[in-house]
Amino acid sequence: MKVTMVKKRFEDGSACKKCGEAEEFLRQRGLWDSLDEVVYYDEGDPESPGAILAKEHGMDRAPFFVFERPNQPAQAVDSVMRAYRMM
Repeated sequence: MKVTMVKKRFEDGSACKKCGEAEEFLRQRGLWDSLDEVVYYDEGDPESPGAILAKEHGMDRAPFFVFERPNQPAQAVDSVMRAYRMM
């Protein structure tokens, strides 16, 4: 299974507060290293990797997580608690 976390980055370069809280939550539970990739939804850049994933999966807020399992469609979730349970 491949797990991608999408974090939002504002135009001034700062990360969103919820994204930082989600990262800390996963680190405290020893799951941060279970992520395969972390990409950013850069505010104002519709071609950033996170913006592309958001469009593909119909996500309108960050952070969110994309779970890819062999022979199954990718699943996106926008709850760190749900992602935690899926990991």
